[in-house]
Amino acid sequence: MSAETLSSPKVAFGKRWLDADLAGWLVDWSVKDDTLHLVLDYALLRAARKDQSVATARWRIGETVYHTTLVTVLPAHALVRVSAREVSGD
Repeated sequence: MSAETLSSPKVAFGKRWLDADLAGWLVDWSVKDDTLHLVLDYALLRAARKDQSVATARWRIGETVYHTTLVTVLPAHALVRVSAREVSGD
C-alpha cells in the first residue's frame, strides 16, 4: 500500500479545498481501479454542508483528484455512498 492511499480524503465543494478532514462524516473509504469509494454519515454531512451537494464535489487523496460520478443515499442506514473517478490535470 502506498503512502498516498494512507492519507485521509479531502473534499472541495467548488474551488476551495476544506481545511478540515472528513473524520466526522467519513465512515469508510477505499480506492480500486482509479475509483474512490466513500461511505459518509448522512446526518452529519447534511448538517455541515446542507447548501452544497456531494454530487458536484471533488475529492483528493494526496495529489490525486477524483470527481463524483455516483451518489447513493441509504436512508434506512443514514449513510451516503459516493463513487468518484480519478481525473487528470485538475
